[in-house]
Amino acid sequence: MEGTFQIKEGLGVFWRSAETLQIGLDPRVGVVIEDLTPAEQDLVARLSGPMTAPELDAFARRHRLRPTRVERILSMLERADVLRDGRLAPSSPLSSSCVRIESLDPLGVAIGLTLARSGVGSVVFDDPSPVAASDHPALSRRGAGQRRDRAFLTVLRSAAPGIRTHGEPDAAVVTGSRLIDPRRTYGLCDERTPHLLAWVEEVDACVGPLVEPGAGACAACAYHARCEADGAWANLASQAALARPIGPTPAVRDLASALGARAVMGFLEGAGNTLHDVQWRVPQGAQAPYLVSVPAHPSCGCIGDGFDAPDGA
Repeated sequence: MEGTFQIKEGLGVFWRSAETLQIGLDPRVGVVIEDLTPAEQDLVARLSGPMTAPELDAFARRHRLRPTRVERILSMLERADVLRDGRLAPSSPLSSSCVRIESLDPLGVAIGLTLARSGVGSVVFDDPSPVAASDHPALSRRGAGQRRDRAFLTVLRSAAPGIRTHGEPDAAVVTGSRLIDPRRTYGLCDERTPHLLAWVEEVDACVGPLVEPGAGACAACAYHARCEADGAWANLASQAALARPIGPTPAVRDLASALGARAVMGFLEGAGNTLHDVQWRVPQGAQAPYLVSVPAHPSCGCIGDGFDAPDGA
């Protein structure tokens, strides 16, 4: 028996009675364990913290537990999906993943920091724009004028000391103000790089869709839909792309970034795309976030093997 064993973080060990243990309080993740001896109960309780294989062996010897019985208890906890087993893969999908942050605006910085703090192994970026007072406070308090990417590098390494800043991206994050210009995503679509769209509007922040090129709605689909709904949108969009950026409130920024980062992490972990053809709308006021549909547009041509840039975008 090798490795390090621990009950999954956040799941406490509780006594329902003198003979019965419960791991976790939420019935969706918890499990009730009966018919354990006092020594076996102590073993399970000890697993609320990490135990190496030698520590398990020593515990078993002290309490006269047979190795086969310890293995049986560990297997039972594994089957209940409450044990983090060091014999499994040495690194999580997140730790070997790379995410590119296309713009270090306030929303991009917030998402990038959340991903890094949550275990994404590599975050890559390149934004030579000068830091302004309206930028994310993690950058702006380091002084206006220096390059965003240099300021972000310092902040990133402080937030996640082991972070890497190189690699080929498994996913990207494209953020902006008022809208996402589809032209910013053409390279990502050509390279078939999944990418999250997130931007701040006058009333809401928009998070999603998480674009899987060739398999769902993209930035150009959203552009086509707006043009279809408003004949002047092409003219308005070209002006909006150059307008003074909208700064999100801290509450909206942090909530939107958390929703976006969680969608990216779930996708990288193989849990599926929760923002496929849908988008979170995060209102500036007290209203709760809500989901809206963002379907692929029939005029876009992004579904399938080819990608054609929309005319006029």
